[in-house]
Amino acid sequence: MTVVFTRSALFSSTLTLVTVLLTAVVLDLTCTRRSVGEDYRRQAHLVGAVVLVSTDGADIGRVLARAPAGAEGRLAVHLPDGRSFGTSGAPQTQVAEVAGTRRALAFDDSWSGESTYLHPVVISDTEVAVVEVRIPVRWFSSGFGTRFALLLMAGLASIALALTLVRIRTKPVVDATGALAKAANQLEPDALPVSLSPRVPEDLRSLRAGLIAIAGRWANLRTDERKLIADLSHRLRTPLTALRLDAESLVPDVVSERIRRSINALETEVDEVINRSDAPPPPAATWCDLGAVVRERMGFWTTLAENQARESLVDLTSSPTEIALPEKALRSLFDALLVNVFHHTPPGTPFAVVVVSHANWVTLVVDDGGKGIADPEAALRRGSSGAGSTGLGLDIARTCVEEIGGSIHLEQSSLGGARVRLRFPEAGRRATSEAPRAWRLGKRTRREWTDHAVP
Repeated sequence: MTVVFTRSALFSSTLTLVTVLLTAVVLDLTCTRRSVGEDYRRQAHLVGAVVLVSTDGADIGRVLARAPAGAEGRLAVHLPDGRSFGTSGAPQTQVAEVAGTRRALAFDDSWSGESTYLHPVVISDTEVAVVEVRIPVRWFSSGFGTRFALLLMAGLASIALALTLVRIRTKPVVDATGALAKAANQLEPDALPVSLSPRVPEDLRSLRAGLIAIAGRWANLRTDERKLIADLSHRLRTPLTALRLDAESLVPDVVSERIRRSINALETEVDEVINRSDAPPPPAATWCDLGAVVRERMGFWTTLAENQARESLVDLTSSPTEIALPEKALRSLFDALLVNVFHHTPPGTPFAVVVVSHANWVTLVVDDGGKGIADPEAALRRGSSGAGSTGLGLDIARTCVEEIGGSIHLEQSSLGGARVRLRFPEAGRRATSEAPRAWRLGKRTRREWTDHAVP
C-alpha cells in the first residue's frame, strides 16, 4: 500500500510540476515577443524624432549607429528626396505606400518569421520620411534558462518533500492495513490488533470489526469440525476391530496379507485423526516436489494395479517440479485422483501418470482407459457424481490446484477414457501463460502403453 500512495503522490506532484513549467515557458514566449516588438518600435520612434529635427545624413548615421537595432543592421531611414540610410529590407512600394497614407504599417516575413515595422515621419505638408525597423524572432528572454533551471530544482525538491510527507502521513494506515492482512491470514481473533491509531480511517476500523467476527465464527466452526472428526474416528473403531478379527481368521495367502496391510494402514490414519483432532496441526512445509510425491505414492498404487491386472505407466520428468503446496495436501490430491480411477473403471483397465515441467508450469496428468467423463463441468462440482460416489475427489483436486493459481482440465485421454490434467505454477517462479508442450501422452497408442507398462 505504501507503493500505491507513493506512486499517486509522485504522479500528482510530477503533473503539477510539468504544468507549472509549461506555463512558465508559454508566458515567457508571449511576453518576450511582445516586449521585443515594443522595444524595437520605440527605437524607431526615437529615430523618427531625430529625423523630424534634422535630415542631415551625418546626424542620421550617428543616431542609427547608437541605436541597438541600428547596430544590428535592423534600422533604416527613407527620406523624401529618395536617400536611404541604414540597412533596408522592405519593398519600396510599401515604403511609398506608408509615405503616401502617412499611416504606420507592420507586416511579417513568412520565410524568416521576422516582422517589419514602417513608421511615417511628417517633416512638412509635402515631405514624409519613413523609418524602417525589422523586429527579430526571439523565443525566450535573457536569463530564461537560469530561471527555468531554478524552477525545475524547486519543483523536484517539492516532489521529494511531498513523497516524504505522504510516507509520514500514511504510515499509520499502512501499518494498520498490514496488521489486518496478517491477522486475516491467520484467522485468529487474538492475532488482530487490539486498537488502531486515531489517524486510521473509519473504513479500516469497520474492516477490523468484520475480521474479528469472521475469526470468531471460524474458530467455532473449527472446534465443531474437530469434535465431529474425533467422534467419527471413534465410531470407526468398532467396524475396524471387526474387520481385523475377520482378517485374522482368513487363510494366510497373498490376498489375506494385502487385506491386513490395508486394515493396518486404515487404523494408522484413524489414530492420526484422533490424535490431531484436539490440537491444531503443526506447520507444514509450503513447498514440495510433485515428482517425488508421485513416485512415492505410485509404489502403493502400482502394487494395487498388479492385483487387479491393470497396465500402468509412470512417466516423470527429470526437471525440478517444486510447487507451493504442502506434501500432505498433494498426497491427498493424488490419492483422490487414483481412487477415482480404481473406483470408476473395472479391473484390467490401464492407466497412466505423467509429470511434465515446462515454462515454469508443472503439469500432472492422470489418464485411464475407462468410459470417460460425460459431463466434465458437472463432475467438478462438489458432491456431484454420476457413478454413485461422493463426488469429492475432483473437487479436492480442483480446490488444491486453484488455491495456488493453477487450473484443472478434464479431457479425453489417448487410452479412450478420461484425462485429468492439473497445472501448477512452479514454486518461486513466475509462470507464463504459455501452455505446456510435451504431451507425450497424446501420441501413445494402446500398444505403446502396453510396451511401456509397469510389469
